[in-house]
Amino acid sequence: MLDPLDTPCALCRHRRAEVNDPEEDTGVERMVCRRCHDDRRMGRWLLDARWMVIRDTLGGTQDKWVGVAGLGVFFENGGEPRIDGATIYWSDLRSGSGPKGLPRDRFLDRRLARHVPAEGGKPLEFIDLASRATGDKLLGILKMDADSLGVAIHKLLVESTDLKPLGDFSKRLDDFFAETLDKELNNNQWNLIYTVFAGGDDLLLVGPWDILLDYAGHVHRLFHKEFDGRLTLSAGMELIKPRHPIKPAASEAERLLYQAKNVAARGAAASRDQCATLGQIWKWQDHDAIIKAAKDLTRWVQKGVAQRGWIHTLLVLAEAREDGVRDPEGDQTSRLLATSRLAYHVARNYPRLDDRDPDKAAMRRWADSLVADFDSHKTMMTIYLPAIARYALAATRSKKEEV
Repeated sequence: MLDPLDTPCALCRHRRAEVNDPEEDTGVERMVCRRCHDDRRMGRWLLDARWMVIRDTLGGTQDKWVGVAGLGVFFENGGEPRIDGATIYWSDLRSGSGPKGLPRDRFLDRRLARHVPAEGGKPLEFIDLASRATGDKLLGILKMDADSLGVAIHKLLVESTDLKPLGDFSKRLDDFFAETLDKELNNNQWNLIYTVFAGGDDLLLVGPWDILLDYAGHVHRLFHKEFDGRLTLSAGMELIKPRHPIKPAASEAERLLYQAKNVAARGAAASRDQCATLGQIWKWQDHDAIIKAAKDLTRWVQKGVAQRGWIHTLLVLAEAREDGVRDPEGDQTSRLLATSRLAYHVARNYPRLDDRDPDKAAMRRWADSLVADFDSHKTMMTIYLPAIARYALAATRSKKEEV
C-alpha cells in the first residue's frame, strides 16, 4: 500500500506534516506541520530570550527565527539587537526599555506575559506539572475575565472631556494582566503555572489544579486592590487529566466563566464577581473559606482523623440535599432523609466532641455544624459542601485510585 499523499500533523492533525520533529523524551520520530514545529521552537526560546525582533527579511544567519506572514521573527538572548533599516520593530521581553538609538515609534514597550515552568533549563511538560498537584494528578485550566468592561468604559467616556482617561485605564488594565501577574508567577509559590495568554482584560492559565485554585483567589485579591473594587473579575476553572487535549478543556473553562458571569451564586442578588469550579459557583468573598474548609477536610483524612469514605458519604448526602433545593416541587424523599442520614452517620462514625486530639474535636464540631444547618441550608459551609467534598476527594486520591 502507498503512503497517504497528505499525511496530517502528528500533533494538531489539522495541517499537512512537513517536518520531522522527534519526541524529546523518547527520540521517536514523528512528522509535524510547520506551524507546530515553529510553535515548539519558540516555546523553548522564550525561556531565556530577551529580545524579539521583527524584520521584513526572512532567515539569514540567525538560527532562532521563524517566518510569520512573510516577515521574519527573530529571538536574541543578550546585549542589544542589531538595528538596521529592514527592521520593523524590537521588543525587550523583560524590562520594556528599548535599545539605544532606536526611534521610539519602532519599539514595542510591552513586556511579554510568557511564564513557562522550567527545570534544568527545559520546559516542564503538562504531565510533569500535574505530578506536582496534591492527590489526584490533575491539571487546572483557569480562565479569568474582567466583568462589565463596556459599562466601565462608557462611564469613563461620559465623565471625561478627552480620551486620555480611557487610554490610562486601558494601559492600567493591560499592565495588570500582562506584567503584574507575570511577575507574580516568578514567585516560588506560583512558578508551576503556565501562561497560555494574559493581557487586555483576561487570561488563560494551566497548572497543578490545587495550586491554580489558590492562585485564582490571589489574582482576585490583587485585582480588587488595583482597581479599588470599582471593577470586578470572574473565573471558571476546569480539571483534566494531563494527557487530555487542552482545547476542549479551555472551552469548558470558558463555559464555566460564562456561568460565573451570568448565574448568581446561591443567595446572591446578582451574578459576576464569582468563581465557577468543582461543580458550584461562589462569590469571591467566600473563596478563601471554602478552600480552607476543603484543606481542613483533606488534612483530617491525611492524618487519619477521618476516613476518605466519609467524604464520599458527605458528597452523596450534599448532592441529595442540593437536588431538593433546586427542585422543591420534586420528589422530596431523598432530601428529607438526607439530614437524618447525615446525623446518624456523624453520631456513629465521627470522633467525640471531648476527644483529647484537637483535630478530632475540631472535625466533630465541624460535622455537628453541618447537621444543625442541613435542613435550613443557610450557612456557607453547608451550601458549598459539594465543592468542599470534591476538592478533598481529589486531594486525597491515591495512585491506586487514579484512572
